[in-house]
Amino acid sequence: MRRLLSTVIALALSTSGLVIAATAATLADTVQAGGAPLSTAIDHSSCSTWLRLVDVSSNQGSNINWTDVSHGGFVGAYIKTTEGLTYVNPYATKDQKAAAANGLAWGSYDYANPTLKSHTTKAIIANATADARYFVAHSNVKHSALPPVLDMEGSSGFNKMSGAQVVTWATTWIHTVSNLTARIPTIYTGAFTTWSASPALTIYPLWVAAYPLGEGKTPKHSNACGIGYPHTGGWHGFSVWQYADAGLIYGVGKGDVDAATLKWWNERAALGIVLVVPPNPTKAGNTVVNRYPAPVYTVGSKGPAVIKAQAFLKARGMYAGRIDGLFGQATRVAVQRWEAALAHMYPHAHILTDGELGPLVVRYTNFWIARVEARVHHKIAGI
Repeated sequence: MRRLLSTVIALALSTSGLVIAATAATLADTVQAGGAPLSTAIDHSSCSTWLRLVDVSSNQGSNINWTDVSHGGFVGAYIKTTEGLTYVNPYATKDQKAAAANGLAWGSYDYANPTLKSHTTKAIIANATADARYFVAHSNVKHSALPPVLDMEGSSGFNKMSGAQVVTWATTWIHTVSNLTARIPTIYTGAFTTWSASPALTIYPLWVAAYPLGEGKTPKHSNACGIGYPHTGGWHGFSVWQYADAGLIYGVGKGDVDAATLKWWNERAALGIVLVVPPNPTKAGNTVVNRYPAPVYTVGSKGPAVIKAQAFLKARGMYAGRIDGLFGQATRVAVQRWEAALAHMYPHAHILTDGELGPLVVRYTNFWIARVEARVHHKIAGI
């Protein structure tokens, strides 16, 4: 992904106000009883339901227009942050903040390019461990909506290693990042590498780089529909597919465009959050309007976002249960009470009292909070 992962994937979750923030999956949540991560293969869903992503690096420069990206039908962005033990993308933090400010979920990736003085197993493990720690220290991955990604291409470092040595390096990196962040990384690679059939790697989600139209070709359509299905090596299918390296990206120009399955999104990017399938991007005049999944918190949801909601409802006297981050029936009843209060205050909003914390409830909650805060500030100022 130096070129491939040079393009940020833009996924859209609202991050303002009360509770809308994707929750990082814990290892306990994402690992099944047998010790393997959750399912990695595509569910053979319709291409019309896949989410459009973009990935970027410093190759795109410092002037990406993230507002245009967010209006171009993309829902998320991956940004290259590190390579080896010495390089940090100078624009990564700026791009992360700008993507988030424009409603795009973002993630970080590390371009794997190990520099080894010897190729002993001990040296390989030590280098991979240091690389993983360097990535976590500089990527803000603990605060990203999307899971970390390991970019495995034919780098100069990998070209000097055997397939088995690459697998040892990669699994060490993955285990280290997982232990440091409590998140399971996704692997970006091609189908015809010396490591793409390794069972040690194919248990993890695959982000495959494959361009059926040919390199440098711009797709005629805004999604991957109608493009030949890619080879996926030892994986049974893909979770994310980089299907073109010259797609038209508003705010960037031409670059890598990707398609992510809802299955991967639900398991990896927003565990416990029900996402609405986005319709295809539509045009309003000459402007492409972004249509992206809206988080809905309901019974079974869990994580920091639910903790924030429970704390808010408790402060309002509507929730008497534990603030434990688990959306159960007691939380549902409290949400219904708050929805009823909002519906009374804003009857024109047509807010349902269904006990589900969706975008409409969050929007009017944030509006209410802003009005309350304004009144408090005015009172303090003697106005």
